[in-house]
Amino acid sequence: MVTPLSVAVKIWAKTIAMLIIIGSICALCLGVGWGILFVGLALIFGFFITLPLLIGISPLVKWSSLIPYSKQSRMGWLIFFLFLFYLLIFIGAGLLSVGYHDGFFGDFMTKDGAVCMLSIIVVQFIAVRTTRKSLYKLYEQL
Repeated sequence: MVTPLSVAVKIWAKTIAMLIIIGSICALCLGVGWGILFVGLALIFGFFITLPLLIGISPLVKWSSLIPYSKQSRMGWLIFFLFLFYLLIFIGAGLLSVGYHDGFFGDFMTKDGAVCMLSIIVVQFIAVRTTRKSLYKLYEQL
């Protein structure tokens, strides 16, 4: 039996692993000498630090199974709402870390910020698409 939490864990783990790989490739391409250390620490701590994200991902997976659309459309909505979820987290973290008046939104609307958001969209798309068998089983169960 497939549960929304088990599907959420698969999506979360794939997303974190892909983002760590992308980040480490970028660190190595930029010539950062500590890139290998970054990869190891990100792999170890990345999963523990982002574990609370499952509190938000699991309800989104369950909600996507309740939408009265086809399986592909449900997956599309899931990708969209996961992106919105991560966007809200980045905005909230930026507001908490530097405040509204310290230029967070100006820094966020740069080329680097756009590349970051685009990479999150692509990684979410790949993570959800590679979990489609579990998602289809969940959609058929509920």
